[in-house]
Amino acid sequence: QGTLDVPCWGANTVRSEFAVLTGVSEGALGLDRFNPYEAFARGGLPSIAWAAKAAGYHTAVVHPFDPGFYGRRRIMPRLGFDRFVGPEAFRPAPAGQYAGDAEVAEVAAGLVRTMGPRVLVFVITMAGHGPWADAPGALPPDLAGVAEAGALGGWVQAMRKWDAMLPILTDALAATGSGWLAVYGDHQPSLPGALAALGVADRRTDYLVWGVGQPPGAPPAA
Repeated sequence: QGTLDVPCWGANTVRSEFAVLTGVSEGALGLDRFNPYEAFARGGLPSIAWAAKAAGYHTAVVHPFDPGFYGRRRIMPRLGFDRFVGPEAFRPAPAGQYAGDAEVAEVAAGLVRTMGPRVLVFVITMAGHGPWADAPGALPPDLAGVAEAGALGGWVQAMRKWDAMLPILTDALAATGSGWLAVYGDHQPSLPGALAALGVADRRTDYLVWGVGQPPGAPPAA
């Protein structure tokens, strides 16, 4: 676990997504760095999904939002994914909300149970996406007066709900007897006032890699 340099801040999830899937740096993209799915990826590129397929894995994307957004429905097969699981797999979310992260995790876990253990599932969540409900009460008392406290509290609540994903996914992997969970933050929230007030200047995000039966600090097996 540690911190990850990501190519965006506050928005543009697809830029981090593309970097994770392909390993292509921003410097190699030129103007395509602003949206690598618009043109750059249309012809297909080497990716972790193609590598997994070459090793005999099934590959799937889970994303509870419009698959036409950023052209993901068109691009993901060209990046090596066999299957795209979109909004049709989820209950309709209340107006102004997105599918909950625990529900997304259950769908991903179902793929692991039915298609595993040799399956790669790439999950793109939405519940942490802004705008966030006004929830200053979610913050510790000493942060109640910080700039953008209401939105920051809403974001904190979203992150707590995101935490509920982890045991669902680790339990599903553990049931197969093997497997790895890799998690990363696509970008920090668009809360410049709150982050400035808290003295947060580092724009990196968090990541973790967890392996079934692996002790902390163990490198992934070849």
